Amino acid sequence: MKPSEFWGTDKQAIIVDIDGTLCEDNSFPHYAKAIPKEGQIKFLQQIKEHYFIVLWSARYEADREITQTWLHSNNVPYDRLILGKMPYDFFIDENAYKKVDEFAFLECPKLL
Repeated sequence: MKPSEFWGTDKQAIIVDIDGTLCEDNSFPHYAKAIPKEGQIKFLQQIKEHYFIVLWSARYEADREITQTWLHSNNVPYDRLILGKMPYDFFIDENAYKKVDEFAFLECPKLL
């Protein structure tokens, strides 16, 4: 399935993390006081017309309202907000922007 079919849009989907990407990564558990990264937010504002923006965060579902309030008050554009990530040490996906080739496993002892 193409991302456009999954999201129901003709726009390309871009997935963006919140903590450490759109705001400083030291706000847990005080998300309302998170310090925004203005440059990254401005970038999303500039591309909003051309991309389907999905924010995906490890924040808990219980933090949805405070997260949405913070996003709105900081003018962060988005089409979907997904909360809750699985904990992992490595994320391997054939469709990821940064791909891990088969030889990387042999060169990285942490993956063996």
